[in-house]
Formats: sequence, C-alpha cells, structure tokens
Amino acid sequence: MPRLVTSQAYHLILKTKTTYPLALHYLILRGPFGDMKVSSKIYKFDFTDQDNESPYVQLPLPDTAECNRLLAAKAINFRLVS
Repeated sequence: MPRLVTSQAYHLILKTKTTYPLALHYLILRGPFGDMKVSSKIYKFDFTDQDNESPYVQLPLPDTAECNRLLAAKAINFRLVS
C-alpha cells in the first residue's frame, strides 16, 4: 500500500525595508517544554531591499502524526534569538 506523506512548508518575511543586506541563518527546534519531534536543519538567506521573503522550505517533521499534532495545536510559538 502506498504511504501518504504530508508535508508543511514555511518561509520568513522581513516586514520592513533594509538599506543593507541582512544575512540570516535560521532553523526550527523543539521548545524547552514542547514534545514535538522535529529534525533540525540550518538554512541561510540574505534579505535585501529587493528580496524580503525567503524561499519556502520544508518543515522537518518525521511523519504525518507530528504534522497533525502541529496543526491541532492551540498556539504555535516562535522565538527570534539574535
């Protein structure tokens, strides 16, 4: 029987214009109190005045069950660490 794979993607949007290129490395991690299984992968993007949206990248979830848990969550929290 073929296996149905569900995938989710995300991307970053810089909401203000930048006068200088802004290089950013980013990744998704499990939070300190979370129990979601996620595989980490580091991405890099250079924001410029002409390009303020990163490309879509796959959310590194291991299976459909984790995807469903993420979509069923009441809140999804994000943290920017610079």
